[in-house]
Amino acid sequence: PLEPRILRSKIRFFLELDEQKKRLAATEERFRSTFENAAVGIAHVALDGRWIRMNPKFREILGLAPYMRVERSFIDTIHPEGLETDIDAINRLLSGALASYSVERRLLRRDATYIWVMLNVSVIRGLGGQIDDLIVSAQDISVLKEAKEAAESANRALTPDEVTNHD
Repeated sequence: PLEPRILRSKIRFFLELDEQKKRLAATEERFRSTFENAAVGIAHVALDGRWIRMNPKFREILGLAPYMRVERSFIDTIHPEGLETDIDAINRLLSGALASYSVERRLLRRDATYIWVMLNVSVIRGLGGQIDDLIVSAQDISVLKEAKEAAESANRALTPDEVTNHD
């Protein structure tokens, strides 16, 4: 038979362990919910460019239904005009020269059209400090880019006689 003091100690230990498990489960649920319900696209990308997981908003940006498999790698979704710059930035991330980078970039959608996004890329480190994966976030800025292009086009269309000086 166990002494009452030892029995109380074991009961207390298991009650605390159960409470820790509940707190951990609540924390995991908060992070899962944040990932799944974020207003921006969030994805984890393996160091070889494979998509590990992406939230519904990122799938929407890329034109993917929830059940669709992602056919292209992260690098394959980047518009050719920005590819060299992004590969350089990713190499600098992996070497530790950069902590993160942000850039306006066009990404290839499932329907073969491109969408403008504000792309943010950083690393996910393991417990030992090693780089495990990349975390990529994307926000659709297509409407902003279209408005900017329309304004620039309208400004170019003005003749010098139509421009007035208000000094």
